[in-house]
Amino acid sequence: MSKYHASPRERRFIGNVKTWRIVCSECGHEEVVGTNKSRPMPPNIVIKKLTRSGWRIDGNPKRDLCADCVRKPIQGRLALATKALQDVVLPMLHDGRTHFSEVLDSARTLDPEQAKQLMNVLKERIPAKPKREPRKENEPQSDDVNYEQWLDEQE
Repeated sequence: MSKYHASPRERRFIGNVKTWRIVCSECGHEEVVGTNKSRPMPPNIVIKKLTRSGWRIDGNPKRDLCADCVRKPIQGRLALATKALQDVVLPMLHDGRTHFSEVLDSARTLDPEQAKQLMNVLKERIPAKPKREPRKENEPQSDDVNYEQWLDEQE
């Protein structure tokens, strides 16, 4: 066993083995990770190599996924995500309001005088910052009183 407490993922790769064969639980794709040195790789290095190549390694080999299978759920939900985005954005665009990107595009075509007018209108819309009260300066105490008091305490 190792000198440190190994996670369930790392426990899978503890042993006097130079090569590890990982099989994807979804598609059966295999990957071999090993070393050509006389001693085996530490478990964290085996996991790091597999993770860098896109694998998702679990504590249970029945839940290991290759890089292609890791990306499948994302690709499978892309159409659904696109439809959801359209369902949210389209009502905002077609309810008589102008989309912000259209405002930006039209603002870029304004002549300088119209741009100044637009800036004035936008400045009116910016909320005012709360006013901060000025810091009150501490009134300096007279040194004479403190010095006299200090001299009295010393005697």
